[in-house]
Amino acid sequence: MTLVEAVEDAEDAPGHRLPGRMELAFVLPASSRLRVIAPTHANDPGAFLAHQVARVPKDLRAHVQRVIFHVGGTNASGSYAALVDLFIALGSKGMPLRQRMLDTAKRLLNRGQYQALVGKLDSGLRATDSIPCAPASMLSKGTRGTGTLVERLDRHETPHLQDPLDEARSYLEYGQLDEARTLLESALLSEPSRMELHLELLAIYRATLDLESFSAMWKLQDPARNPAADAWLETADNLSTQVIAGH
Repeated sequence: MTLVEAVEDAEDAPGHRLPGRMELAFVLPASSRLRVIAPTHANDPGAFLAHQVARVPKDLRAHVQRVIFHVGGTNASGSYAALVDLFIALGSKGMPLRQRMLDTAKRLLNRGQYQALVGKLDSGLRATDSIPCAPASMLSKGTRGTGTLVERLDRHETPHLQDPLDEARSYLEYGQLDEARTLLESALLSEPSRMELHLELLAIYRATLDLESFSAMWKLQDPARNPAADAWLETADNLSTQVIAGH
């Protein structure tokens, strides 16, 4: 079964087969319906899928599951963010899949969001491209205009020590968001200059809309030792906007 066939199988209404030739990179072996989206012990399937996309950007099944999940829940911001991440992961490839997922979520997108993604169907989307803000995106670099607000740095491996970042990601893989958040908060207090700890923790705050925990942790940050100050400010703005919109 190809990924396209799996997507069609996941929809309630029959759809038309996508035009063009499927690229071999996007063919999956036989699998169950894409509505099975996360382990049964995951507290928040949407957050679980977001972190799966962040950990393995090329996991197309997770991308498609995430789009379908948010569209099914009529979550406009989640649907747009899921599409942005899918477009970034595929780049200029997989146009039929990108078109199909965009059509699936079209009714939930505003005019600016839809036009921005339609404009990237041919060329593909890069993480640093300027598009309407997607606060819940895991792969976008958070650009407005041409300025990059967040830059991920390569992590230095410590093979003989248990890295709190690796441990936190193991929690995330099984949907244990609270455990991962607590571990990262503790690690960040011990290593406040470590950029990747900041970025991973901020990703959890954005995915869970946990403004309370974010605010408490932000008060403990030393601006002089915070390498991700811009990312914290951006997340504060995004969380405030999302929480207000939710009410």
